[in-house]
Amino acid sequence: MWRRVSRGGAALAAVSAVAVVASAKYHSPEVRWDEVIARASVKRDEPADSLARSDNTASAEKSSSSAPAPLSLTSSTAPANETIETEVVVLGAGIAGAAMAYHLGKIMRNGETPSQGHPVVLLDRGFVGAEASGLSAGTIYCGGRGLFVDIQRGTSQIIKELQNEGFDCAYVQSGALTLACNEEEASFLVEEVKEAGRDAEMILLSSHDEVVAVEPALAGGNACAAIHTPKSGYVDPAICTHAFADAASANNVEVIIHEGAEVISIDRIPSVAPIPQNSNDSSPVNSATITTKTKNNKPGYELRTKNGLTVRCEKLVLCPGAWSAKVGAFLGISIPVGPVKGQIWVTEETPGDFLQQVIYLAESQLAFRHEFRKDGPRGDLPKYTTHDRDRKQFIRHAYGRRLHDGRVLFGGDRIPCSDPDDAAEIYAIEEDTVQKNREHVYDAIQS
Repeated sequence: MWRRVSRGGAALAAVSAVAVVASAKYHSPEVRWDEVIARASVKRDEPADSLARSDNTASAEKSSSSAPAPLSLTSSTAPANETIETEVVVLGAGIAGAAMAYHLGKIMRNGETPSQGHPVVLLDRGFVGAEASGLSAGTIYCGGRGLFVDIQRGTSQIIKELQNEGFDCAYVQSGALTLACNEEEASFLVEEVKEAGRDAEMILLSSHDEVVAVEPALAGGNACAAIHTPKSGYVDPAICTHAFADAASANNVEVIIHEGAEVISIDRIPSVAPIPQNSNDSSPVNSATITTKTKNNKPGYELRTKNGLTVRCEKLVLCPGAWSAKVGAFLGISIPVGPVKGQIWVTEETPGDFLQQVIYLAESQLAFRHEFRKDGPRGDLPKYTTHDRDRKQFIRHAYGRRLHDGRVLFGGDRIPCSDPDDAAEIYAIEEDTVQKNREHVYDAIQS
């Protein structure tokens, strides 16, 4: 059974760290991109969702893919200053942490560890899927070669298996199109297909008519070529994250999630067993000063949270996303991961046959290859960002996909930030960049 423990603080409405919600009004029975794009505008008066944040610093914008409340959890309030001793702690309840708890549960169920049946404790500063994992575009690209694509294909397979187990991820294998809008981009796509080879599951579309035959919604645009990857698709990121967390409880391993448990310290715990000073000396080290130990008297870790929780464990898995560098510092580990803000905007409902494929624009892929080459000019920035640290945009990046409710999501901004805890920086909507992205999509798709 997965026990969900909510701790401390007043709950606020769910907010989006990375999403902008917009709406589009249609005044014609014929859906046109100029209607979809030009009439979209940021809204600040939408009702809040029912999920809760653990802090009160972010602005109350509604996410386009707001995380649903987990269905299989029982809520309770843990006593103050509680101490938990367990074998495994997973820190971070995003998609990586939830999936880790799921796979650890499968390992324990299959008896591949002597600690079968021990609970997995999943800690998060907010709630399951609270940040990027619940608010991303959720696209899965399955075409080409390389480690990234192999991971995407593996992700797609795992999600299919999870759905076969009865846990809905809202997965759609829609296919995807990477669009070229000029000759330079078309040549780039030709080279991409040649380099990938025949078994890369990439189909080159060499004309506008071929593109429109796959995605009729692009008939009015200026795409002159595209790569079609039929096995690409998308999930609802919030539903998928919760599905992994729910599935963990089906592995006969107790999964305990403590929400609002922001870690403020991590200490290594030495073994209490006598340790020889060296290989030639059998006399034990004086362990009288060692007062903290794990449940099984093994080396491990002690985590303390802002809301008074203490957790001791033998194994610690770090999945804190944008907070990786801060968490690593507790252990003296340098983790080169930092926050990058994305923004998305969403139309109102469109007809059911409108934009079935995920779309990407090749312009940014070509630009990323130049700007982030080994000797390129952006070596001081996180890879594949679109803005510099002064918020100046140097690459236009855009993607889009259909949502399950008939709306269409677009995005592309990747803005480097300095501190994941700086709410004014992280959660503020930069409307000028949203407008530029909207114009970029319109220019490429509706000529």
